[in-house]
Amino acid sequence: MAYKHYSPRCKAVYCKSLAEAISLYGEEEAVGGKPCILCESGAASALTAYKTLDLGGTGEEMARRLYALLREGEKGATLLIAVEPTVSGGVMAGVLNRLTRAFGG
Repeated sequence: MAYKHYSPRCKAVYCKSLAEAISLYGEEEAVGGKPCILCESGAASALTAYKTLDLGGTGEEMARRLYALLREGEKGATLLIAVEPTVSGGVMAGVLNRLTRAFGG
């Protein structure tokens, strides 16, 4: 049996940029949806007008929080939007791998 990676039960999109995520957020809100952006701390603190889930500021924080935040997001969002973190090195290769697989990449 092949291993199936966890993926959110709601619609999920992986974005390379914050601008793309904000655009998708607006589109989902316009049709009555409840979007949520999953992003690193710096972006989350700048997006005060948006529903966000803060992955953290370091690779280690992101690795620890990732699956709990995915589950939290799928409970209340109609669209979960992940923004590719800018942090690199250390455990980030694994975090990025898990993010892209969870979001269908």
